[in-house]
Amino acid sequence: MINFSKRWSIAAIALAIVISMASLPLTSCDNDGGGGSVSVATPTASPPAGTYATAQTVTLSTTEGAVIYYTIDGTTPTTASTVYSGAISISATSTVKAIAVKEGNSSGVLTALYTISGGGAKTLVSISVTTLPTKIVYNIGETFDPAGMVVTATYSDATSEAVTGTPSGFDSSTAGNKTITVTYNGKTAVFSVNVINPELETVATPTASPEAGSYLTAQNVSLATTTAGAVIRYTTDGTTPTTASTLFSGAIPISVTTTVKAIAVKEGMNSSGVLEALYTIAAAPVITTTSLPNGNVIIPYRQQLAATGDTPITWTLDSGTLPIGFALSPEGVISGTPTSEGTSTFTVKATNSAGSNTKSLSIVINPSPTFDSIATFATWLAAQPTNTPASAYLVKLNVSSLGGSAVADGSLGKTLANNDGKYVSLDLNSSSITAIPEYTFNTGNPTFTGSTTLTRIIIPGSVTTIGTSAFRGCDNLNSLEIPNSVISIGNYAFSGCSKLDIVLIGSGVASIGDGAFTYCSSLTRISVHGENATFFASLDGVLYNKARTSLLVYPLGKNDATYIIPASVTSIGKMAFRDNDKITSITIPGTVATIEEQAFLYCVLLDSVTFEGAATVISSNSFEGGASLPTAYTAGGIGTYKRSGNGSAVPYTWAKQ
Repeated sequence: MINFSKRWSIAAIALAIVISMASLPLTSCDNDGGGGSVSVATPTASPPAGTYATAQTVTLSTTEGAVIYYTIDGTTPTTASTVYSGAISISATSTVKAIAVKEGNSSGVLTALYTISGGGAKTLVSISVTTLPTKIVYNIGETFDPAGMVVTATYSDATSEAVTGTPSGFDSSTAGNKTITVTYNGKTAVFSVNVINPELETVATPTASPEAGSYLTAQNVSLATTTAGAVIRYTTDGTTPTTASTLFSGAIPISVTTTVKAIAVKEGMNSSGVLEALYTIAAAPVITTTSLPNGNVIIPYRQQLAATGDTPITWTLDSGTLPIGFALSPEGVISGTPTSEGTSTFTVKATNSAGSNTKSLSIVINPSPTFDSIATFATWLAAQPTNTPASAYLVKLNVSSLGGSAVADGSLGKTLANNDGKYVSLDLNSSSITAIPEYTFNTGNPTFTGSTTLTRIIIPGSVTTIGTSAFRGCDNLNSLEIPNSVISIGNYAFSGCSKLDIVLIGSGVASIGDGAFTYCSSLTRISVHGENATFFASLDGVLYNKARTSLLVYPLGKNDATYIIPASVTSIGKMAFRDNDKITSITIPGTVATIEEQAFLYCVLLDSVTFEGAATVISSNSFEGGASLPTAYTAGGIGTYKRSGNGSAVPYTWAKQ
């Protein structure tokens, strides 16, 4: 137990997403010194953007204490986007975009394109004849000659290569246009050659007006041949025309991308070669989103609009207004956090090079449902569909008791446990609750499983105590407001809350229990309010006592591989670094006299410890390997100690270098 006063004063702590607390000005929430606005660095990505043969695991970093939001679909991230909590797996070509936000200040946008050229078994998508054979006109009786023909194969990873295809279908026994089929690994492509009777003249191949090409609007295509008296037969379905194909008698309307193929024929002459003309017609957008889901007050909202048509498509608000706090991105994402209920009706516009399209839509923001008993809340929750953490139900409870631990029938914790898959954000809207008792949202021994569907909780100003393991194992809890009335935080109170990434220790906190933040794997920073004048302080996100002589909690989410403990420290607290899986080397200054139990236990990568002085008390289980390091240090004194062994078949042992 970290205990500094028998008479505790007012405390305030905010975890993860800190929502406005008037008594705790965020511009001075960390008493490391300084103040004013915060400059937030644009996130960086590792490995850097580029082309890779295999899938990549991408990590993002930025200003310490800032929250990173990212997308991988090419859209611009906002605070409603996915919160970065660990490495991002990229197995297909993707664009990662990210911003960092701290204390209301946003960074620039990181844009990183990862092109994955391998990473999985690529498959053959199609083949095409990209260069026709040199000889495409034959006399009757001649043999097909593929010389000069180039066949290109295209694969699922967007790569292509020249391949050797097998041609078939050539018949020179009679005159006429012949369709040649080229086959490669089960895929086919076709082209035409012309077989002629050398004793006859050949009809001139048709021409098209306008010429083949790309157009923004529909085209009317006319066909002609210079051979007098010849007629033209054509197709628009990609097949080779014959004398039985459609007779050209007037301009052909082309409103979508189409390949026109045509021949000219005349009695007593060889049929012409085949005209092949591809007309690419730009497609104006057509908005396919017909309705938008409802939202709830205070719950972040995000919805992607959809449209067909040529890309890129740019989205704008044509008329009306979005809900307060919402925005429409140029990529068509409507997002924001609603602050009030109501219905908003508006018109969106999708625009590309070929035109635009509008659609009238509306969003209904529902108020928070309010219940006067846990039983009525349980009945309501049971009737709701499953949702996601991002769309958690915001619920107000006017109750006088939370009903005991999560194992007690009728308790709030048990109600949540019985509705797996239904995520809830709770507002305990009652002045009768004075404590969050031990195990309120936790099953207790032996599993310590928490309410996995609790995403956020607003605690009333009447609460003075958060009990032992109250929120232990609530692994989706990402936002918490604790009022100034809270004066103590119990042992393991938030242990295992793996989504929490920032903790704010309030101005009057005097007691934090053992292991209160163990197993909080995303926790990157613990800050202390500048007015906490007696009990706690923070430096670079690490929690100390006020004088910074005792290092109390080193957040598990910090990415340091090496760490030098400040020279002001004289003791390293119980479980201070426990379960850290990133630090490989640590330096302990000569000022440190005491290393308490489990201080570095289960730090699985820590294999180098440098002592710069003579610590007088080192607990036998403060490091991996039991008493091995304390024993070696007692014998060897000041210096660097290296660890060997794997902890299972070969026990960990420490030796001075």
